Amino acid sequence: MESDSTSLIWIGLLALLLIGLYIFFVISTIAISRSSTAVIEKIKKKKSPFSRLSNEILDQADSYLVMCSFYIWICVLLLGYIVAQLPYLSGTFVSWGYKGIPSLALSLVGLLAVGLSVFVVLQVAKALFSHRPERTLCYVSPLLKLFFWLYIPLGKVISQGAGAIYRSFGLRPPVEKETAISAEEISEIIEHSEEAGEIEEDEADMIQGVFAFSDTLVEEVMTPRKDIVAIKVTDSIEHLKELFIDSGFSRLVVYGENLDDIRGVVYAKDLIHYVGQELRSASIDHLVRLPYFVPVTMKIGDLLQEMKRRAVHLAVVLDAHGGVDGIVTIEDLLEEIVGEISDEFDVNGDTPEIEMIGAGEYLVDGSYSIYDLNEDYGFDFPEGEYHTIAGFILNELGKIPLLNEEISFNGVSIRVEGVENNRILKVRLLKRAKKIESESASTESKE
Repeated sequence: MESDSTSLIWIGLLALLLIGLYIFFVISTIAISRSSTAVIEKIKKKKSPFSRLSNEILDQADSYLVMCSFYIWICVLLLGYIVAQLPYLSGTFVSWGYKGIPSLALSLVGLLAVGLSVFVVLQVAKALFSHRPERTLCYVSPLLKLFFWLYIPLGKVISQGAGAIYRSFGLRPPVEKETAISAEEISEIIEHSEEAGEIEEDEADMIQGVFAFSDTLVEEVMTPRKDIVAIKVTDSIEHLKELFIDSGFSRLVVYGENLDDIRGVVYAKDLIHYVGQELRSASIDHLVRLPYFVPVTMKIGDLLQEMKRRAVHLAVVLDAHGGVDGIVTIEDLLEEIVGEISDEFDVNGDTPEIEMIGAGEYLVDGSYSIYDLNEDYGFDFPEGEYHTIAGFILNELGKIPLLNEEISFNGVSIRVEGVENNRILKVRLLKRAKKIESESASTESKE
């Protein structure tokens, strides 16, 4: 009986060793699968231990992952064998006083215990080691390298045999390590890099803009109908020239009876041929190019590809009923990625302005950004479908405001100082005294 007890102890120790190895290879698999070569290179520059060895392992990631799978399979196989031996050790339990335990029950309990441990280990390992896989790989790499040396002779046989089987069926061997990561993961990496100061805010915004680009709709970037500068098809070239000079645009929309009757687009460069000529009676109809119409629901990624294919720089946006909803240019699309683009033809006055005229009192253009007001001047306007202070006022009132009409919001007095053709041109913002005092107090407390 003593020999049976000794055997049970050794089998128990072997089972613990196998479970430990199983945990090790599961952790190694997670570390190799999730590690980034770029991050390992950064760790290597800091001269972290075993970072160079970790880099070598990533260079052979597929081979190491196959090896880990092989050892995991061996561990499970041996653990299964130990469970199968439990009925033969039932005599030992009887000698210890556990006479009522049948051998089948021992097998089932052992199988359940092993299966449960496998599940728990997988979940715990993923939770603990998936967040910093590169560091984990550095820790496990020495032992991993040792097991790889032991595996090499058998690994070559397995690799050659598997390769022969795949070739016989005309298949390519599977890739164990997935190098692709999702856009969400890349976005998180960019955010962390920006917070750590590794990339500039403008650079981060540009990269984020690339990912948002394909999902953005035309209606979000277009120039709305009320802001379209257009010319009637019956107007003269002289009038067209004046309109180009006044607007600063290089392309204008041409309409017939009204703005829903778009006839085409005219380019400023086409007027070069008429320099020095009398233009008062000359019509613009022969300068009109065919328009390109797009639905308001089109995504700007698809639109950019189509505009490149058609070699056009301006598209007319139509609503669900076929009416003109706005226009969009290639510049509008590119600005979604690189931000506001100003060229030598842009008028400096086109940039929305804000002027501080007193303590907590500002005079701003209606087109001034809500985001900039909140970020730069400490306001707390909510963001919605609108993006400007004029849009906020229209949303609050539900109508076109009258001159000097005033509303209040969250401790701020808002008065319309300028209106033209149903457009809000100027707005006066006044923070009430209590709000200013609370802001001053919070600033002093921070200091």
